[in-house]
Amino acid sequence: MNMAVITGRLTHEPEIRRTAAGVPVATFTVASDRPNEKDKTDFIRCYAWRSRAEFLGKYFHKGQRIEVCGPVTSRSYEKDGEKRIAVEIRCDHVAFGGFSRSDAAAAPEETAPMEDFADMESDDSELPF
Repeated sequence: MNMAVITGRLTHEPEIRRTAAGVPVATFTVASDRPNEKDKTDFIRCYAWRSRAEFLGKYFHKGQRIEVCGPVTSRSYEKDGEKRIAVEIRCDHVAFGGFSRSDAAAAPEETAPMEDFADMESDDSELPF
C-alpha cells in the first residue's frame, strides 16, 4: 500500500496554478519534525488538485499547521542537462493541523458563552408542519 500521512507546518503560501484546461493545482512544502530525533526536520513537497487546491489557497497560509494524506509519487525531469527525480505527496486529504501552545496563546478567546438549550423557548406555532 502506498499511503503517506504527514503533519507539519507550511513553509510558504500554497502556490495555485491552472493547467491549460483550467484545472487548479496547488503546490506547497510541509516542514515535518522527525519523531524521536531532536532538531531534525524533513521538507516534503506536496500537491493537490481541483477543489482541494482551491481550499488550500483560500484557507492555508505560511507557518500554519497542516495534515495531509495521500500516495507518494515520483516523476523524472531534466534540468541543466542532468536527469533528476522528484518525490512528492499527492494530497487526497487535507486538514487543519490543530493548535500548538503558541497558536493557542495567539487565538482569540471565546467572547460569548454558549446558550443553554434548556433556557430556549419552544414556540412551534409558526412551523409549517
